Amino acid sequence: MTRVARTRNRSVTIAGSFTTWWHLPTRISGGTVSRGKVLASTCSDFHGRPIADSTFTSVQATGWPVLNGSAVSYYKYATEKWEVVFNNTCVSIGTPPNETPLVAPAGWFLSTVAGTNPSRPVVTIPTLVQDFIDIPKQIRDLGKLLASPRSQANAKGVANQFLSWKFGWLPLFDDLHQLLDLQASIIKRNKELHALYSGKGLKRRLKFDDTTENSEGVDVYFFKNDGVKTSQMNVLVDNVVKKRSWATITWYPTTPPPYHPDDAKWNDLSRRLVLGFTPEGMAKGLWDVIPWTWLLGWFTNVGKYTLAYSNTVPASHSKACFMSEVVSTSKIKSIVPIGTTEFSVVGSGSRTYSNKTRVVSGALTPGFNMPYLDMSRLSVLSALAIQRIKR
Repeated sequence: MTRVARTRNRSVTIAGSFTTWWHLPTRISGGTVSRGKVLASTCSDFHGRPIADSTFTSVQATGWPVLNGSAVSYYKYATEKWEVVFNNTCVSIGTPPNETPLVAPAGWFLSTVAGTNPSRPVVTIPTLVQDFIDIPKQIRDLGKLLASPRSQANAKGVANQFLSWKFGWLPLFDDLHQLLDLQASIIKRNKELHALYSGKGLKRRLKFDDTTENSEGVDVYFFKNDGVKTSQMNVLVDNVVKKRSWATITWYPTTPPPYHPDDAKWNDLSRRLVLGFTPEGMAKGLWDVIPWTWLLGWFTNVGKYTLAYSNTVPASHSKACFMSEVVSTSKIKSIVPIGTTEFSVVGSGSRTYSNKTRVVSGALTPGFNMPYLDMSRLSVLSALAIQRIKR
């Protein structure tokens, strides 16, 4: 069967309502108001042969928070009651945070290849050399700060110390952490190499983003206002939207596996890869220590070209798939009655909305992005501006 696109749709109806009653003292219906929902779901994909990676979209909506029970209020006359009976009543959840899936960033294919290449280094010699060269200067600056903190209590001094921490101490601590975890990294790389030569290929996943946003909705039911007092019910709804994105790719060896008679040889190969004792490891290290390449990395991932084409471990890769998932949940947080004399309304159920997408890679090109200026980036730019202004 030829591979073709298809779309499937499904809808589920939740029949909900609430009924108003007067007690005068006979019970008289004031009418029923519909408060239901129609939940629509859709799935678009490809099927047939030959089987190949293809685009995919799935939007699924299930459930809804509902109310059941009754609320009664007395008014001016003791014989008059106002009652509202809830029957699977769907509440209003307000406006959840943005439920749009995360889009694939420009150049994500290059980032995926560079971040999963079996030949990629974990630490590099040039960055380690730079760390050790900078240590005496950083210690000297720290000593000056501790000896005379008031001399640094100005805008330029604070900016200098912040940049020293951001681009000096933090990278050093990160490299030391990688060195302390060196054996774990070697073991992990060993497993990757065995998977690469297993005949099934090395399947890798690279995480891109992971966010969580919360908001609160309020659904207000006004029962009756007789000029003396108001009777109502406030339903608080908790909305949580979780987003994540990642990419998958498979690597295949292009040459037969090298002959390693014992585990020591495998460990030696893995150690050289992890420590960057390779041409691509040296190239990455040199790129990292070139001044201002960190700023270029905010806008483009061109610096990952070397890792994408590194071939110390001869291997080729499949197309990559970028996946994005949004899961939004809404459930009743609390029910607050105001001015009621009898109250038995309870909330149950929850609304779940999921949106899953998949796109397939195209050409292996670098990407240009206009970065979001978060607090970290703004702090760096502010510190640099202060340094230049205070000269």
